[in-house]
Amino acid sequence: MKRFLLILVCLLLLSSAIGCNKQKLEPLGKCPVEMQTVTNKDQNVDATYTWSIPKGWDSVSLTSHSVEARFPGYTYSSDLDADISLMIGVRNYSDNHSQEDIQQYKNLFEGKTEEYKNTIMKHFQEVGGNASDFQFKVYKGTHGRIAEVKYTYEYQEKISNYVYCFREDIPYFAVGGLNSSNKLSSGDVLPWVMDSLQVIETKNRDRPENCIE
Repeated sequence: MKRFLLILVCLLLLSSAIGCNKQKLEPLGKCPVEMQTVTNKDQNVDATYTWSIPKGWDSVSLTSHSVEARFPGYTYSSDLDADISLMIGVRNYSDNHSQEDIQQYKNLFEGKTEEYKNTIMKHFQEVGGNASDFQFKVYKGTHGRIAEVKYTYEYQEKISNYVYCFREDIPYFAVGGLNSSNKLSSGDVLPWVMDSLQVIETKNRDRPENCIE
């Protein structure tokens, strides 16, 4: 009997340890605002992006492998005066990021955030800025896991609250921001934007994993 009880206790402890190691995913739930589905064509790489953005916002294709949405009528002259909370940018990171960076993005889905955090802080320190107040979440999305990163960035007396979302199945991220004075900020809907993204690339690319059909 004592041996039986000892085995039972060991099994319970093992089960508890396995349960503790299991990653907890945030349910994505319903988007808090009405969205519209738009399609943008990237002629440089013959790609088509279909995605959801807040209703009434404008979408534009920028450089290769990227697309952007903006609050109606919002324009900016440079990155320094841009209000990230009124913009949503979607980028393919597979071409212009190192394998070390890409691995840090992948680690976010497993809850391994320290290297990513240190890289961001080091980068902004090198240009005279400061990144702080990091927050991380992993959502259960339609196509797999979505990693969300929030942090505050201070540069030349300007403070911005950034939001990034990465999707596990494709090498794309979305970036937006938060501003409490806005009725709606891009960061409020970024996980749903990223969840909706569909990319079809038909030429000039040799990475079928980048495409969703």
